[in-house]
Amino acid sequence: GGGITGWDLAGSAVFCLSMSFKQIAIYYAPAFFFYLLGRCLRTPGGRVAQWINVAKLGAVVAATLGLVLLPWILTGRPEEVAQVFRRVFPIGRGLYEDKVANFWCAAGPLLRIKQRLSDSTALLLSLGTTLAALLPGGCSPSA
Repeated sequence: GGGITGWDLAGSAVFCLSMSFKQIAIYYAPAFFFYLLGRCLRTPGGRVAQWINVAKLGAVVAATLGLVLLPWILTGRPEEVAQVFRRVFPIGRGLYEDKVANFWCAAGPLLRIKQRLSDSTALLLSLGTTLAALLPGGCSPSA
């Protein structure tokens, strides 16, 4: 069948909690995202019903992350929330950060990325290649 279920919404909340607990779970986020997006787009009832399901998922994700971040939000200091994001996504340290650098550590010396590109350009290259690698699997129709 098509469409999202209560289990999909609950799974979204639990997955957000897992990402908040251990950032390594972010590696699985594209698979979850495309799976749930596909479920939304297979909702019977036309585009309105599909967008309502996308909005439901977005609300669950926003509410879950809002609750997780609430202690930092309540401090009243936006830099506290920003610090959480800098710790989860340590891009300020460059592409060669532990756990996320496997391809870039191997390609860096061969392509001389550090000598040829600025850190910001290398990060954009990393983002672009990651998104390009995700698109074929994310856009293919599922069985």
